[in-house]
Amino acid sequence: MHARVVSNQIQPGKMDEWLTLIQDSIVPALQEQDGFQGFVVLIDREHDKSIGYSMWTSAADLAASEASGNYQQQIGKLGDVLAGAPDRAVYEVTIVA
Repeated sequence: MHARVVSNQIQPGKMDEWLTLIQDSIVPALQEQDGFQGFVVLIDREHDKSIGYSMWTSAADLAASEASGNYQQQIGKLGDVLAGAPDRAVYEVTIVA
């Protein structure tokens, strides 16, 4: 399993709007992608930060979601609530308890 981890700085006062966009638009779009396994969001309201990670069956499935333009399209939906460009990384998931 592989994960795409995206860290965001959210504009002050926009966390709830960000969460709504994630829940109502981005997660449904992810669920339509082959190999998608789940999505987790961590937020720090005090510092307007978030970390979201999507889990994928394989590195190929994750790469296909990006090659299709889906990742860029979803990040584009967040433009009005982000304070800067997201920081993105890919990891192999090795332990799930």
